[in-house]
Amino acid sequence: MVLKTWQSLPLLAVGAYAVFCLAVCLRQNRLVYFPARLTPAEADAAFAFYRVERWPAGSGADYRAVVKRTVPEASLTNGTILVFHGNGGGAHERESFCDTFQKLGWRVVLAEYPGYGARPGRWGEASFREDGRETARLVRQTWPGPLVLLGESLGSGVAASVAADPDLKADAVVLGTPWDNLANVGARHYPWLPVRLLIRDRYDSVAYLQGYPGPVTVLQAEDDEIMPAACTRALYDGLPHADRKRWVTVPYVGHNEWFWQVTDEQWREILGRAAPSAR
Repeated sequence: MVLKTWQSLPLLAVGAYAVFCLAVCLRQNRLVYFPARLTPAEADAAFAFYRVERWPAGSGADYRAVVKRTVPEASLTNGTILVFHGNGGGAHERESFCDTFQKLGWRVVLAEYPGYGARPGRWGEASFREDGRETARLVRQTWPGPLVLLGESLGSGVAASVAADPDLKADAVVLGTPWDNLANVGARHYPWLPVRLLIRDRYDSVAYLQGYPGPVTVLQAEDDEIMPAACTRALYDGLPHADRKRWVTVPYVGHNEWFWQVTDEQWREILGRAAPSAR
């Protein structure tokens, strides 16, 4: 009887592991996405604090992005930057992007994801991709001129998927702390899990950008503690058009601090690839 019990232990361990993997698979959205959910009233208060407003103008959940109007519209002559933010929080918390780019002559639209902020909708790659493309098309219709897609972390995967829209023809793509695909990131963080078999949303940025003909800038945080350096490098190496891609290392910073260490001069050079007159 004792022998049979010992013989059953490996089976019990395998069974427990399988149950754990199943639980991870079923709840993976909770492990991948960390939205800041707001009621309309909470959104009103948060937006007032950050001095942003819904775009297109509306109330409640009737918006796709937020904008911050701190400089005259007439001074924003270089074009528009559509920002897809990182995983945690909401678009309104990236209002510093507006401060940085508006003083350089760029209009900034901070896209919000379905299920984040006060927006309804479902989390997920397909949802974010299609919603992001609709937002980008609306930005194009509203403000003709150079359009730059900028994504940070999770947003880099969304920005890459939006850039793959052949009808959009974005003028440039800028990816901060990006990955090649999410499955590889997960496999490096959780080598004891069969991540590549379990994960649904892959955000394969390398595949998305294969047909994109414009310039792509990849910014890596040198001390990134979240995004494996190998995944960021694999993205860059996998991009086509060697003459249209650029690698920028932001020294001495981690995953969440890179943006504030890029100088105005560097941004002028990076964004000047989309609007040469802005250099």
